[in-house]
Amino acid sequence: HATLTIAMNRLQGKSNTGEGGEEPTRYSPMENGDSANSAIKQVASGRFGVTIEYLSNAKEIQIKMAQGAKPGEGGELPGWKVEPHIAECRSSTAGVGLVSPPPHHDIYSIEDLAQLIHDLKSANPDANVSVKLVSEQGVGVVAAGV
Repeated sequence: HATLTIAMNRLQGKSNTGEGGEEPTRYSPMENGDSANSAIKQVASGRFGVTIEYLSNAKEIQIKMAQGAKPGEGGELPGWKVEPHIAECRSSTAGVGLVSPPPHHDIYSIEDLAQLIHDLKSANPDANVSVKLVSEQGVGVVAAGV
């Protein structure tokens, strides 16, 4: 992932952390001037790796509202896959399974989403905030409210 991020930064594109967070060591430029800092920091329902340092190193903050491949199901990373490196990125404990619940437990209305957008903008006023929606029945109402 770091190699792809470096390439995207060289091309002036944007890479996305995904919902798993990112190593804080990637926020600082490398000795040769390259950067492994992902431009887009994702905030998903599990809030894995979301810290003020993570948010303040974003050019864009993306709120992920659902899993595209399996809307309404959420996701789970089994404990045996949560190695120390992964646990550090996700601000969790090695060996303990991680669950991304299907909904954000603090978003039950457009007003709740607006509050999260406000909070994220407060954490990093320079970052754009986007909302990633899943194409499913009724998404138009949500999109209109965003």
